[in-house]
Amino acid sequence: VFEAAGRLVPAHVHSLRARPLSQLAWAFAEVGVNSAVSVLVAITSRAEADGLLGSFSLRELADTAWACAAVGSPVSPRFQTACRNAASAHLTRRAAAGSKGGNRSLARLQQWQLWCELELGQQEVLLPPAVRQPCVDGLAAEESGDSQVLRGVRSVLTEVGVGHETDLKLPQGYCVHIALPEPHIALEVDGPRQFTMPDALGLRRPTGSTMLRRRHIAALGWKIVSVTFFEWDALTSREEMHQYLATKFASVTDIYASLFETAAAAANGGSAEAAAAETT
Repeated sequence: VFEAAGRLVPAHVHSLRARPLSQLAWAFAEVGVNSAVSVLVAITSRAEADGLLGSFSLRELADTAWACAAVGSPVSPRFQTACRNAASAHLTRRAAAGSKGGNRSLARLQQWQLWCELELGQQEVLLPPAVRQPCVDGLAAEESGDSQVLRGVRSVLTEVGVGHETDLKLPQGYCVHIALPEPHIALEVDGPRQFTMPDALGLRRPTGSTMLRRRHIAALGWKIVSVTFFEWDALTSREEMHQYLATKFASVTDIYASLFETAAAAANGGSAEAAAAETT
């Protein structure tokens, strides 16, 4: 559906105003279809026209800027500067009024700023630290969370003797689910909200939000190990969990992979002994 719509949107954005433009931008970026780039190019061009971007609300601005970051869409210096100026005006008014809440919009502005900073190297569009700080705080507030899968992974790490930190807050606002600080490994435990619904082949893809988060944490110097809820839920024994994590860690380091392989072998040996005891 999105691919088909993506072929039609660019020809019709000229008549759209702020709200539908920002909603389309967010939706295409979150789903991450192939046509998202062409859609975002059309939307940003429309947003530049006649100073339209200046009429965007904080949420509309944040959703549109975030979508560009998530997709990695080509954007003009004029668009980036207009976003910076509009964001600065919104945030200044917000601070003067003592407004609270709106963490999601603030978080998305911070992710857009990190895209400019870490991936594009556009220092000229970065907000002053004092103006930007609420965005950092907004991202930090959006990052907290817990899940059964996360607790299960932590339990296995502790069992094997892998030292780790949970919910490590980074200065940029992101929170690493499970951090192994010494080798700088970020173990990302991704739940249902981090993936699209299964497609016709039953496959799930990471959402635009998930991919952007991974890109930024990697750009901050962390090696990403992703544990997905549907892979973890399919594991039925401790041996399988150990072997699964051994395979995951093998992509970034040999140290922890060997620990989990040893634990898997021990778990298998214990299972074999138990089975033998039952037959005697």
